[in-house]
Amino acid sequence: MELHQLRYLVAVAETGSFTRASERNHISQPSLSQQIIKLERELDHKLFHRLGRRAVPTEVGAVFLERARRILAEVDGTLRELRDDPHAMRRITVGATPTIAPAELQMRAQYRAVPYRARTKLSRQRMQHLDSTPGVTKYSNRGYHGRLCQPSV
Repeated sequence: MELHQLRYLVAVAETGSFTRASERNHISQPSLSQQIIKLERELDHKLFHRLGRRAVPTEVGAVFLERARRILAEVDGTLRELRDDPHAMRRITVGATPTIAPAELQMRAQYRAVPYRARTKLSRQRMQHLDSTPGVTKYSNRGYHGRLCQPSV
């Protein structure tokens, strides 16, 4: 599950349309639809009733939508705090697969003032260190095990 999928979910729900949601997010409609389908497969539930050109959240979709909004609000608030707090840690290290380049470019553009380092290869020793480090959130996406470091403020 990825943040952009949650943003697309919210946009579809708010606009009632995959087309308008794709326009709002500046991506093609087929790309947005594929991301929603991936999310539905991961959750093993349909999130929208597709009624011609309209999209209406299913019962499960409505519940998940509220949680997605809370998650996005928390992430956005945390990023705002880190960006605005002069005493907050000012370096971000991301460990990810090399295919993250488009997201990396977007992050660099959005957070120019934050020193940034990307690591695409993490040794077993480094992964074990991250596992034992407080403030590190582990996430998994169908077999890929990544690590997201959360700076302490």
